[in-house]
Amino acid sequence: MSEELGMQYTIGPEPKDPQEADKWHKTHRGLVLTDEAYSQLAGDQDAQQRFRNLILQFQMDQGSTEQYQDNLAAIFAGNQTLTSKFSSFLEAPTDSEDDKAAANERLSELTGITPLKTISGRPTFEESAAFLEDVKDRFIGQPGIYDEFLHRINMRLRDEASGVDTYAGLVQMLKGEPDLLERFQHFWPRESAKV
Repeated sequence: MSEELGMQYTIGPEPKDPQEADKWHKTHRGLVLTDEAYSQLAGDQDAQQRFRNLILQFQMDQGSTEQYQDNLAAIFAGNQTLTSKFSSFLEAPTDSEDDKAAANERLSELTGITPLKTISGRPTFEESAAFLEDVKDRFIGQPGIYDEFLHRINMRLRDEASGVDTYAGLVQMLKGEPDLLERFQHFWPRESAKV
């Protein structure tokens, strides 16, 4: 059985292989903390949406470490619990590239989110968010399809599925939606599916 988390991230059952199970537990802990943060921000829809956008921006690798720290500190302002739980990232030094990489790795551990690797010509954060919103709107009457779409992308981002299999599955899901399929192929050209 899958765990459904409030921000629409899904993690499959615990793997039997000990190494994979350890990775699964780390991802699960991060996604639970991300979901907890999202839930604690429920009283402030603007902060909740900014948090969701920051996580998506981090996942799409569309910002700097300093931006993530500043924005997260502003989102969590006044919430000592969340500020404390994310302090190892919020207070991490960013003086050198190594510091920034270590801080981003810490944010990845805390949230359970792995940023995309840099791919030249990749769409912007805004284009990516608009595409996902359009997929969600298109399948509004069939929420399972959108959830599965996100699940497959997240499995690939966490290196839990091959690029070729993920690409083929996503293309199959969008087969009846030529405009979305064309946009998807702009985001994820067939050649990069092997990555």
